[in-house]
Amino acid sequence: MINFLKNALKGGPQTSNENRCTNRKMPENGTMEINGGLYNLRNWGHAGFMVSGEADFTEGDKVAIKVSIPLKDKVLEFAGSAILTRVDKFNREVAGLFTEINPEARIAMEQHLA
Repeated sequence: MINFLKNALKGGPQTSNENRCTNRKMPENGTMEINGGLYNLRNWGHAGFMVSGEADFTEGDKVAIKVSIPLKDKVLEFAGSAILTRVDKFNREVAGLFTEINPEARIAMEQHLA
């Protein structure tokens, strides 16, 4: 996992057999804005996310994000930045790691994912 993160932050290749260290949630109607384009949020967790939609990105791109995830009693919204770790143009999927999120949003994420 350490090499995966080092490579991701440097914009280098990641191996396809990396294991996730945390579970991911599947939001019903979550969305993510990446560099101004709107995408459907497929899953997310402590460290990262996967979205679907047409995307013209490259692995290693550093992007601005805005996330909106409907929860049972509120909507979790936050902005920050991420580095893209996988861009699959054939399946129209983009995955990435959160690199900068404000502390209040990080706490809200931790509480929801606990």
